[in-house]
Amino acid sequence: LKLDNLTLMKWQAGGEQQEGLEYIGDGLFLITNENPKLQNLTFEGSERGSMNIRFNMLTEEVEDKVVYKFYAEQYDAEGFIGGEQYLIHRDERNLFIADAGVDETIGRGRKYSIACLLDWRSSYL
Repeated sequence: LKLDNLTLMKWQAGGEQQEGLEYIGDGLFLITNENPKLQNLTFEGSERGSMNIRFNMLTEEVEDKVVYKFYAEQYDAEGFIGGEQYLIHRDERNLFIADAGVDETIGRGRKYSIACLLDWRSSYL
């Protein structure tokens, strides 16, 4: 979850109240449970802030589930006032195991170049 500058300032001014989120820095949060909350953000009537959300489906365990629902809801002192529902469709893909080989100790102060190649074509042809 990424907050714009205004929304981040409102969260900080409101005492940085949160549940189910880990603040990484620079307005970026990691969602750590199924019911995350940012609380006590007070906006004036003419102010607008934004939040962006990104989903990362790389996990240690693979599930059969391919559709996930994410709800973003807004409340005021009187209750629910609106929200959004996101449907996230995870593409099914072939599993892989990454093995970089045996760890090696390298010399301090020496310059190295690293080249990487990831070829997914064989998995999809």
